[in-house]
Amino acid sequence: MSKLNISRLTNENEDGSRAYFATFVGFLPANDPRISILVSIDEPDPSSRDRFGGTAAAPAFAKVATMAIHELSIEPTADDAGCPAVVE
Repeated sequence: MSKLNISRLTNENEDGSRAYFATFVGFLPANDPRISILVSIDEPDPSSRDRFGGTAAAPAFAKVATMAIHELSIEPTADDAGCPAVVE
């Protein structure tokens, strides 16, 4: 399970551009959570399409979650629907 978000900071940058704060949070495994992960990116590049929670913070979440799965030896259960593999 996961949730993404983008927030516009109330202050603008010195050059007048908008300042963003991108977040992505999730827990796993979904059926029996053992870990939750929050990724927050303060002021991602405002000119990039990668300034949103789903494009800036979610890829970092995926990498951290993959490491956590291996480190904690989390195995899928028989009723786990799974998700598509991340292609890099």
